[in-house]
Amino acid sequence: MALLAALLSLPGFLQQYGNQTLLLFGSQVPLKHIYAIFSGLLGLSIYFYALGLLGEYKIFRNLNFCGNLTYAISLVLPIILMLIIVFTPIVSYLASNINSIKNESISLVVSIVISALSSGLVEFVYKLYTETLRKKKSIAQSKADIDSLFLTQKLLKEGYFDIAITEAWKAVEKCLVGTISAVVGLEFTNNARDLIDDALKYKVITPEMQSPLKILRESRNKSVHSIKSFQQQKAANLISIAEKTINHCNGIQEECYFCNNKFRITEMETDNITGASVCKKCAKENSNWRDDLFDLSRES
Repeated sequence: MALLAALLSLPGFLQQYGNQTLLLFGSQVPLKHIYAIFSGLLGLSIYFYALGLLGEYKIFRNLNFCGNLTYAISLVLPIILMLIIVFTPIVSYLASNINSIKNESISLVVSIVISALSSGLVEFVYKLYTETLRKKKSIAQSKADIDSLFLTQKLLKEGYFDIAITEAWKAVEKCLVGTISAVVGLEFTNNARDLIDDALKYKVITPEMQSPLKILRESRNKSVHSIKSFQQQKAANLISIAEKTINHCNGIQEECYFCNNKFRITEMETDNITGASVCKKCAKENSNWRDDLFDLSRES
């Protein structure tokens, strides 16, 4: 949005220089057309992001992907233009000095080179941007868990025991959903009633944690529908269950299939077919790791 705002602040520049042209592969392209393409891509990415905020279904996640992609293309566009501007005089020079090579052949080769470079740049920027988003999301989730626990303790100290229990379960629910999503490799959509059983199924919690968590959920339901249902000590015990659960989830580690080192499960990538997890470094070094794991599972 900041980039788009900066572009929209250039009407004076466009009025004065908008009709100036750049020679791009033999065609004169006005600066105002380049400006329109650049601002259009940025605007489109913002539009996709806005639509992606409407829900958590797959279609909205796909819209976020489209937003990331168009944003990456818009960032790379100036570099692509610079490459074209640099290569255009080279093409002209070669065409005028090498009679044995046809102009069309030179243009084709240069076009292929620029297309390959552009594709590589877009892919690099996209991966860099999405990886940064993942790290920020992981940090934000950890901070949100800490803030939620701080809020429950504050409510407990101020005597709002029922509300504290409600907030404690809300924090646990969000943490469990996020951790299960990391484990299964897909965005997990849960039925709140079955969440604890699902967490046990995917080994996010231990069997010993199942019963206390069900007590916490039942207590939350009771606190919502009644006033002053719990005393301070009982509320403190229930909040302690929430704290232990969140700390447990944040500490879950999984062994990377390739390097055999252990990492936090929320910082790894998991294949939803084989169930294997790999660290970010190995996933980057083995771009086809999902296909490799699938092939190995079939052979075994």
